[in-house]
Amino acid sequence: MHGEVVEYLGRWSRLAVIVLIAGGAAGAVAQGRGPSAWTGQKDCFIRDINMPAQSLHVGMASACDAAADDTNATGDNAANAAYNAARAHNSLAEVSNPVSHYSSALAAIAKSLQRVRNDHPSIVDSPKDKDKKVAAAKALANQRFRLGRTYEAARAYLGLGLTDPPVSAQATGGACSGRDSCLVEATRLLDSKDLARAFENEPVDTRYDMFVFLRGRAYAQLGRESDSAKARSDYEAIVLRGTKAGAPRGRAQLAATAKLELAKIYVRDGQAAL
Repeated sequence: MHGEVVEYLGRWSRLAVIVLIAGGAAGAVAQGRGPSAWTGQKDCFIRDINMPAQSLHVGMASACDAAADDTNATGDNAANAAYNAARAHNSLAEVSNPVSHYSSALAAIAKSLQRVRNDHPSIVDSPKDKDKKVAAAKALANQRFRLGRTYEAARAYLGLGLTDPPVSAQATGGACSGRDSCLVEATRLLDSKDLARAFENEPVDTRYDMFVFLRGRAYAQLGRESDSAKARSDYEAIVLRGTKAGAPRGRAQLAATAKLELAKIYVRDGQAAL
């Protein structure tokens, strides 16, 4: 699987980040006017399905795990189901049993990539439908899929990096071991914005913002001087985008949390300079 994939401010900010990432992962899709929310196993095969209410995430994880292992499923369908399972596991990890669910998310993303690589022609090449609207909708779903799998893998690595006590390689199925190892894997996946760039100028969709925010958080948690500079740059970009007139609610929320994260970095850097 490997390679495939601070007090007042700290307490408030950590909670805000969990709420934003858990809710935002669903909200970004809803704002992008994707299909309706997941309701059952048949929906696991839908590439761009919206996340359901939190109370259904346990069922979604179980159903989509099973759908991904269905020997009668096509490669595309199995890849979609595994991706959707990963999304549900990551959401569940932010509520309970983080090591188990984050590790399951990484295993699901690895399975999804085994069935359909991110560079596979079926999701990289332009759809050949005669109906331009249909072709455009398929191309957008494919872009979301490629970005989503990278984002969810990085989200799981970041979560594992922040567990206390630090995780072992055995607990994560060899994905990573210890704080820095898991955080470095997260930054490795997030280090290029190429996958997210397709959504940079979207007026409502917040995928690009969530991607940059997650990367900033991973760099901030590593805490090295060079990483702090990268985290500041990412957070400042989020603040700039989220405070513009007319910014959608999700983007404005990310900007508010990024301001808190920036304050933590400034305090930490100031203390280190003393």
